Amino acid sequence: MNARQESKFTMYRTVEQHCDENSGIVSEIAAFQTAFNQFKTIITQIAAAEQLTDSPLKGIAIGKGNSKQTLAKLAADMAGFVFAFATVTGDETLKQEVNFNHTKLFQTRDDALAPRCQNIHDRASENMPAVKDYGVSTTNLAALQAAITAYAAETPKPRVAVSLRKTHNANLAAFFKQADAILRSQMDKLVSAFRAAHPDFVTAYESNRIIVDPASTATQLKGTVTAATSGLPIKGATITATNAANPPTGFSKSTNTNAQGKYTLKPLPNGIYTVTATAPGFQDSETTGVEVKMGDITRLDLEFILD
Repeated sequence: MNARQESKFTMYRTVEQHCDENSGIVSEIAAFQTAFNQFKTIITQIAAAEQLTDSPLKGIAIGKGNSKQTLAKLAADMAGFVFAFATVTGDETLKQEVNFNHTKLFQTRDDALAPRCQNIHDRASENMPAVKDYGVSTTNLAALQAAITAYAAETPKPRVAVSLRKTHNANLAAFFKQADAILRSQMDKLVSAFRAAHPDFVTAYESNRIIVDPASTATQLKGTVTAATSGLPIKGATITATNAANPPTGFSKSTNTNAQGKYTLKPLPNGIYTVTATAPGFQDSETTGVEVKMGDITRLDLEFILD
């Protein structure tokens, strides 16, 4: 969700809350009530679509990187064993086929790494049992093959995730279009029917329909950090919010408090967070289960205890 969409969604939720709080008034005009119910359904769909849009690309990238690191290490070790064997036996062709260290392998293009490591595995396997004295065993051959298979499975995941995110973003845009249509063509037109009997309701509705500057409405977490004993603000404390989803997305964001002990973390994807705070001379703090709602400013004030 981009900044403009977040601002618009904040407006949607404000209108929704206003109408819910005045459900008795809303129910007086059946057509308005019907349109409002449709509007609420789309708000729910937007929230669900945003959850899907927030694909754990970083987590996928971390998993792929770990898998690549493991594969490169195992393949480099195997290549070294076979290279030593080829040196002793004078097999120059075999030496060139397995002449790869860890750095070369890790820097290999993603789609070329698995085939290259497979070739190293196969050259070692073909020269069994002669290479057993050089460190090659059925155990480390099996481990290398398993790493090759695991990495090959990880390779397409980022591309698939990006493709899915594009689809979810398109769905999100469509939901916003539907919500705007209901507001402009139905609710905004019908709300004047309440003016005579409920002028304050209409005035508040019209005020809530204003979209606030995106820079001020991004989904965010903010608060003030103070010392528990004195109540004085703590400058320079490090505040880190980590997405606590299961499975974790890998998203984390940090900031430092200013001279007034205030901090702001934005933009944040909506979700449940674990917030950690550290400051020299004070005990570390951790707060779990902090819910950051889409389009909202969530406040979390913290107190530090002297170490």
